[in-house]
Amino acid sequence: MRMRILGAGWILLGMVPAATRAQAGPHGGPHEPPGFTLITDRPFDAKVEDGWTDRGDPWFSIVQDPSAPKSPPGVGQAMFPRGYEGGSGPILTAHRLGPGYRDLYLAMWIRFSSNWVGHRSGVNKILHIWIDGRNKLILMARGIGRGPLLATVGLQGLNEAQKARVGPLCLRCCV
Repeated sequence: MRMRILGAGWILLGMVPAATRAQAGPHGGPHEPPGFTLITDRPFDAKVEDGWTDRGDPWFSIVQDPSAPKSPPGVGQAMFPRGYEGGSGPILTAHRLGPGYRDLYLAMWIRFSSNWVGHRSGVNKILHIWIDGRNKLILMARGIGRGPLLATVGLQGLNEAQKARVGPLCLRCCV
């Protein structure tokens, strides 16, 4: 038996350069703040598209799901083999952003399969955002076994000085 995560057909990345703010209106994501410039709006028509790369993993595929809430019918599917221990992801699909961005708006839709089993640590990392060449910001689903999952955002790999500089972190998970 395999477990799967379906990425519901649409990932929108919007960022505001540190020095300027565009006057463009919302690009269709819920709760999108004004002034963000669209970077990518992934339709999941192919594994490599619109600036997205793929490591070539057999566990990642594009499948059809007409019930996807955004950009149906294409969705990205990540398969986790039974007994998968974690420590690294079975797939890697990425979109590289250039320097000079300060703010990020990200909208994504995820559905876990009915046979999903949360890792025994309670940490189920979904998305990594690299900052200054380091994997610092993570989106995850917290939950163990067949229990409920809670969407959370976390920071990792910060030293004490960096933690002190972070200050209030403005993050919103809308479920």
